[in-house]
Amino acid sequence: GFAFNSAILAALDWAVTHDHADVISESFGSNQFPDTNDDPTAVFNEQLVRAGVTVLASSGDAGGFNTIGSPASSPGVISVGGTTMFRSYAQTVSSGFQLSNGKYRGDGISGLSSSGFTQPGRTIDLLAPGDLGWALCTPDTARYANCTDDKGAPASIEQFGGTSQSAPLTAGAVALVIQAYRDSHHGASPAPDLVRRLLTSTADDLGLPAQEQGAGLINTLRAVRAARSAPGPRATVQPGATDLLVSPQQLDLTTSGGPATGRETVTNLSDRARVVHAAVRSTDVVLGTASQAVQLAVATAPTFVDQLGRPRSYARTTFTVPRGASRVTASIAWPGPGTTVRIILLEPDGTYSAFSIPQGSGNFGFVDVPAPVAGQWTAILYTAASAIGFSGTVQLTTTSYGTGSGGSASPADFVLAPHQSRAVTVHARPAGSPGDGADALVLSSRQLGSQATSVVPIVVRTLVDFGRHGTATVNGAFNGGNGRAGIPNPSQTYAFDVPRGARDLSVGLTVGGDPNQTLYGFLVDPSGEPLSERTNQRAATDGSISLVNGLQSTVAAPRPGRWQFVFSVFGPVAGTATSTPFSATFALDSVRASGSGVPTSSHTVLRAGRPATATVSFANTGATDAAYFVDGRLTARGTVALVVQNADYTLPGAPVGPFPAVQVPTQTDALAVSAHADHEINFEVSPFPADHVGDLAFEGDPDRVGGPNGLAPSVTVADPTVAPQTWLALPASIGPFPTAGPTVQATFTGSAHTRLFDPAVRASTGDPLLSYVDASAPASTPVTVAAGGHGSITVTITPSGPRGSVVRGVLYLDTRDAVTGGTDEVAAIPYTYTIG
Repeated sequence: GFAFNSAILAALDWAVTHDHADVISESFGSNQFPDTNDDPTAVFNEQLVRAGVTVLASSGDAGGFNTIGSPASSPGVISVGGTTMFRSYAQTVSSGFQLSNGKYRGDGISGLSSSGFTQPGRTIDLLAPGDLGWALCTPDTARYANCTDDKGAPASIEQFGGTSQSAPLTAGAVALVIQAYRDSHHGASPAPDLVRRLLTSTADDLGLPAQEQGAGLINTLRAVRAARSAPGPRATVQPGATDLLVSPQQLDLTTSGGPATGRETVTNLSDRARVVHAAVRSTDVVLGTASQAVQLAVATAPTFVDQLGRPRSYARTTFTVPRGASRVTASIAWPGPGTTVRIILLEPDGTYSAFSIPQGSGNFGFVDVPAPVAGQWTAILYTAASAIGFSGTVQLTTTSYGTGSGGSASPADFVLAPHQSRAVTVHARPAGSPGDGADALVLSSRQLGSQATSVVPIVVRTLVDFGRHGTATVNGAFNGGNGRAGIPNPSQTYAFDVPRGARDLSVGLTVGGDPNQTLYGFLVDPSGEPLSERTNQRAATDGSISLVNGLQSTVAAPRPGRWQFVFSVFGPVAGTATSTPFSATFALDSVRASGSGVPTSSHTVLRAGRPATATVSFANTGATDAAYFVDGRLTARGTVALVVQNADYTLPGAPVGPFPAVQVPTQTDALAVSAHADHEINFEVSPFPADHVGDLAFEGDPDRVGGPNGLAPSVTVADPTVAPQTWLALPASIGPFPTAGPTVQATFTGSAHTRLFDPAVRASTGDPLLSYVDASAPASTPVTVAAGGHGSITVTITPSGPRGSVVRGVLYLDTRDAVTGGTDEVAAIPYTYTIG
């Protein structure tokens, strides 16, 4: 929450101010604070970087497939994933290690390491050990409750891991790099960007996809040697370096469908000339794939005892890895929820090489092994040998990949003199369809007696193209996460350009296969506002929730510019397949709506106090059913007070919900929230659920902090359109406090600058937006229309005002998502009349 992060930010601020910080490692591991420029954590990270502090963050422990959390996705932060070691597995005989031949092979990607692509279109920077290792501890469990062994007894060491291990290990390497640079540059300190480039330029290539490994596995010795020879003020030549220095450390490119072009600068850090070869590598050449259904029966399966003394039931199966494979992946899925299945991979000779390491009761597991040995591999699937174990069919998919060309680099071969730099032009292939893809620029350099390799991730975002007919359909598939709660689950981001003059923009998502999958979708405008927040959940009057097989987002009169559609998987995957297919249809000007009997001219005279009726007719051209209503607004704008839920808020030492909240009506261009408290506080505002459901990997919502700290902080969110969602205020006390913080009483108020509601307009559906500004507004009953169906809403206009007055307004046809509380404007029907 905000208080936790604000306390950390205050501590970091003190450390930097007092010159006690050169490197900071963060392990928040969620998307609580997304990476927009107005996010307080992202802004503070940028301030740290400008102050010369190198900031690292764990990528997260949510597994692969676009799960990188914040602050690892923030600009300027070094994002660190985790690799396998397995030594501690052998030492503790854990996770089925006794089923192997007693040998292990590490330096692969951990099954928990978050990877993939962020919403802005980046990937992780590099890897460090994270699965699993040892930490020094103390047997004094009264002070350190977690210092216990697998039996729960006090211990002086503790087995630990995750990317929260990878980030601080990398922070140690950063400290060594900074010191090495200072030693060889007369005390000068390297800039954070140079530190990042020294680490990534010297990382060891594992041959994994760029979106999994970034530049590769950190090599501290190479990085230190490179730091001693790095260019900079008062640099002294240091013999022994054999590496290149590349800039930038990652190419993030965008294309409309053709090759994407970028430039990379390569510097020879050696005191000798080096021959350099540049090539663009793809790691997704499929050599073979196989699917099988594995039966797992708790009652009859063989068992082993794990490191905690618990029996595990398991099943064996085999698959073949062909010669020439550069990596092999295995995915499992099983019906749930509430049960866990794990997968182990053994090489042909029985060497332990992969473990899915689930972080919760998900229904999906994934492992990726680089440089696999050819031959017959063994997959072992196991579960608890008890009532909580899984019995049934587990779907297993294994795929072997080779490497190929992902584009070209020019020049492909060249010689660099000592400390010489040269630009390399990269032509990367676009993704096979709209969305994100990644390849790698591989720079191999050699001189007599030495050879070194540097890897530069190339992320290519291919835009959705509406084409001549203003529509496009994208087909894809999503995978699951590892079940860990409170961190991002898999997501997909699509970017596209909306031209001027578009009447409406819509995106319809349809999910194939098992529809029992919870999804959230966000349609994000060029300012980063989620103007549409949709889910495939449907709420019944008794509060029960059911799911449909898709969702629909629509925005009337969209601003021209670069938009994004992001959808996130919420909770475990359905578990009946290792991937779930989907289809997304993007369309311009597809809404069909009209008004009959609507006055359209100032020459039309409506008598004061005499009702006139009109009808708004429409067709549901979207992918799913929708709940429609009509919202009548005047063209004039003004400031209206908003109803604040939980306006009187008591703040203990840490903030807890329910929080103060306001619902923002459509057509709002400024939202203001203020607080009055009896002790110093501050707060931030952001929309729900985008910023407050930890399992969503959505990062585009505004997240803005109030100020100044004191008894009356306030904040204003101003954009061409402010997201018409529920916005929460998250307050925090201002410390430091010697003990627990004081109890604070605070009262919140809110207002919106928006188009004024027309009191003369009443719709047969009612208008749920009226309750945003009037707590006593009558209840509304939107009409639900199935996909492909038609509907109509009766509108009554009862004029009120001076005779001869001209009234101008708009009848907005809107849809409402009862679960997210979001409103989509579907169509706008203007009206004009004169009061007679």
